[in-house]
Amino acid sequence: MVDTPVNSRRENMSDDALIAATGKPWAEWFAILDAAGATALTHPQIAGVLQSEHAVAPWWCQMVTVGFEQARGMRLPGQRADGTFEVGASITLPVAQQEALDAVIDAVSAGLGEPPIRVSRDVKFITAKWMTGEKSSLLATANPAVGDKTSVSLTH
Repeated sequence: MVDTPVNSRRENMSDDALIAATGKPWAEWFAILDAAGATALTHPQIAGVLQSEHAVAPWWCQMVTVGFEQARGMRLPGQRADGTFEVGASITLPVAQQEALDAVIDAVSAGLGEPPIRVSRDVKFITAKWMTGEKSSLLATANPAVGDKTSVSLTH
């Protein structure tokens, strides 16, 4: 069995991509957040600094905040702000969005032996959710992709 480590946000996002989206590379954002005392701030406070003081778009605020938290030892790769962990996988299927979600619901429900506790179909990114333990869940998301394809992800 091959041991594959979980990459940090910084390892998954190049400086070039970050510059294209935010105007600055990782090192500059880290210096800005260090100067703002961000290691003493909560996740929402750090993201708030990026958005209110530096006009970073919301999605990129999250990307930079998580990258900073991981780089400063405040969060491990795969760790959520509440201290729990999540893992996910995705695949693109050659079917329409609703059909893809139906297939995932059928497969996951058969494997778990129960239907989802919630299905949301009237939104752009349709989802189904199962509880897999007292504090554990599985979320399936079906996102429209190019052509008649759908990107399906499972997050536990």
